[in-house]
Amino acid sequence: MKYSLPVMCRCGEMFSVNCSGTQFPQSVECPNCDATIWLVQPLGNMVGMAILRRAATELHNEDWTLAIVLGAMAVECDLAYLFMKWNRIEIMSARMPNDVDEGSWEKEWRDMRTVAARLDKVSGVLVGQPFDAFLIENGDLLEGLYKRYPAF
Repeated sequence: MKYSLPVMCRCGEMFSVNCSGTQFPQSVECPNCDATIWLVQPLGNMVGMAILRRAATELHNEDWTLAIVLGAMAVECDLAYLFMKWNRIEIMSARMPNDVDEGSWEKEWRDMRTVAARLDKVSGVLVGQPFDAFLIENGDLLEGLYKRYPAF
């Protein structure tokens, strides 16, 4: 899958770097000043980030349907990543996770069929409460959304 990443040079030039799959370039040259910019692979879920960047490209190209589908895929990908990551972190206080642990988490994730269930599960792992309860207690997180979409 091809996608692009925005890069800012110290000269102030903003330009896009084309990537393919999970192949992240080590360096690029600024088209304005020819400076070499060394790139560091982002932390976190590279696959989810790539899908989200591709969704942004499709949104820019006004392919609304594909942008929506790719955006949903990116959210699902990051939810799965966070679920697995925080389950690993949680168990590491006692021991290192093994293949049996990974397999049981994968099965648990697959058995959750709705986005709401997955949001609740990841929220439970991260903050110890369901997603909606967390948002109710932290309503300030939604202020920007309410301002932009008052009917929401």
